[in-house]
Amino acid sequence: MAAVFTVFNRPRGYDQTQKKFTLQGTTAITGTYTNGSGITPNLSTGILQQDGSAYVLPPTYTGSNGPGQGVPSKVDVDPVSGYVINYVGGALFIYTAAGTELTTGTVPAAISAAGIPTTLTYLRG
Repeated sequence: MAAVFTVFNRPRGYDQTQKKFTLQGTTAITGTYTNGSGITPNLSTGILQQDGSAYVLPPTYTGSNGPGQGVPSKVDVDPVSGYVINYVGGALFIYTAAGTELTTGTVPAAISAAGIPTTLTYLRG
C-alpha cells in the first residue's frame, strides 16, 4: 500500500509566509486499504517533484508545541468520485460520501487512478 505526494511545479506548488509554508500537488494512493488503520504516507522524505526526484523539505518547526520535523500541521485532500479522504493522526482514511469507512481490501479504482489534489501545510522552522 502506498500514498505518494507529488508537488506541482513552482511557483504554483509552494507558498510561504512568515510562520508557515504550504505545498500543493497530487496524491496517488494504491494497494490494499486497511479498515481502522488507513494508509500512512511519508510526508517528510517521501515527497516527489514532478520529474520523480525527491523533494527536499525545508526545515519545519520542532518546538515543544509543534508537530515536529517534517510533520504537517494540516493536510487537505480533495474528495474524489464519491469518496472523502481525511488525514488524522498521521494516516489517510478513506470514506464513502455517506460517511462509511472503506472495508479492508484493494483501493477502489476511482481513487487509485486519480491524481488527487492535496495541500500540505507545515509550520516553518
